[in-house]
Amino acid sequence: MKNVDCSIIIPLLNESENIDFSYNKICEVMSKTDKSYEILYVDDGSTDTSLELLRQLTKKDSKVKVVSLSRNFGQYPAIVAGLENCKGKCAIHLDIDMQESPEAILEMLNKWDNGYDIVTVKRKKRKESIFKRITAWFYYKIINFVAKQKVFDNQAEYRLYDRKVIDTLLSIEDKNIYLKEQTNWVGYRQTTIEVDRVKRQKGKTKYNFKKLLSISSQGIVSTTSRPLYWAFGLSFVTHLLSFVAIIVLGLLSILKVSYDIVLWLIPVMLTTSATIMFVLGIIGMYLAYTYLEVKGRPKYIIREKINIED
Repeated sequence: MKNVDCSIIIPLLNESENIDFSYNKICEVMSKTDKSYEILYVDDGSTDTSLELLRQLTKKDSKVKVVSLSRNFGQYPAIVAGLENCKGKCAIHLDIDMQESPEAILEMLNKWDNGYDIVTVKRKKRKESIFKRITAWFYYKIINFVAKQKVFDNQAEYRLYDRKVIDTLLSIEDKNIYLKEQTNWVGYRQTTIEVDRVKRQKGKTKYNFKKLLSISSQGIVSTTSRPLYWAFGLSFVTHLLSFVAIIVLGLLSILKVSYDIVLWLIPVMLTTSATIMFVLGIIGMYLAYTYLEVKGRPKYIIREKINIED
């Protein structure tokens, strides 16, 4: 099958429990449409039996394709690997846990038939822990405050791209990928649909707090340079306050007002030092991002392709 109407891209990492589950769900949904399709699994360096189960699935159904990466590169590089190897006139990527209903694919395809180039899923409700909901809310508020390209609150990694959008995204040479911002940046005709996010039925999420924090910082750094200007402004204000403190100390000395100079020096020194460290931290984030970009390494390395014709 060289060309199909729709490619379903599913990145995964150690998700052996969800492979058959996701496959059956996608087949059930796609049976309700007349569009031809392929299911492209991108194995992002799994160390369990996921790849072997995928091999068995490709023998069972020729519509199933597999791209196996040489190690774990992350969700966004895995999605891009899927986009680069899919054959569809449009492509839809979604998580293998199916927490956002795969039934939304039908509505997304309908939007695509009506001329939309990008269809994004937004979560109406999140049936998750209070901590997860609070941190998600805080993240979207922060990134929308600093970003030039706004990111919708509760935007899922569940999106449809028309072929011309896929080609445009693949032409972007950023090594650090942040699809939410890049999708907004490329433009085209976009729309959003809403679905509920349900609890995971099988397996455990591979996203811990450290990974979420890394993605969040990457999203901010790759989206805007405003924090660098804010860091300069904060440094200027702190130095201005320090200068005012020095003047006050001078006046108190001239007026021979009794005071303990240590009480003034401690907050001035602490505030100045904290500001310097904060500014250096922001600059360091951007330097690290620039360093990764200029190294020019590939976004991912493919170890193996199964059932894919080049």
